[in-house]
Amino acid sequence: RRHAFMTPDGPALKFLGQVTTWRELDERTRAFAAALNRRGVGFGDRILLVMLNRTEYVEATLGANLIGAIPVPVNVRMSPAEIAFLVSDSGAKVIVTESLLAPLADAVSASTGAIDSLIVVGDTDNEAHLKYEELMAEDASELPEIDIPEETVALIMYTSGTTGKPKGAMLTHQ
Repeated sequence: RRHAFMTPDGPALKFLGQVTTWRELDERTRAFAAALNRRGVGFGDRILLVMLNRTEYVEATLGANLIGAIPVPVNVRMSPAEIAFLVSDSGAKVIVTESLLAPLADAVSASTGAIDSLIVVGDTDNEAHLKYEELMAEDASELPEIDIPEETVALIMYTSGTTGKPKGAMLTHQ
């Protein structure tokens, strides 16, 4: 938010020839946070990110953090059963994915029964999916300001599980 205020038209992200300014990143981050908040996602809720590197990955991570939700990045090379373990262990209720990986996310969702919302970046014909860009077009003006203490968890990164089941390393906002 500070960069959006101080250098709104400066480049925040560059991906595949597309530049996202600090203002755009702030607006889109807030829009994603508001969309999550409207759907009951809040402080301490976990959100699985099953995505390749892309601008929306950053938006989803920062947007979740704005409402105190905790992103859980996933290695997309994991099997549905391995990702299902992460859902169970983390308590995730939302998956954010992309068209290419939607079948993987669908398999995880079906096997766990724990996912309330599956958000897809890009095209999807599945009516159960929430479309990322449609969420981003919703009104973000009602996003509440939430005080996020520095010592609270900002991200859960899972180990590879080479000596057993993966373990979640919790990184704080600090």
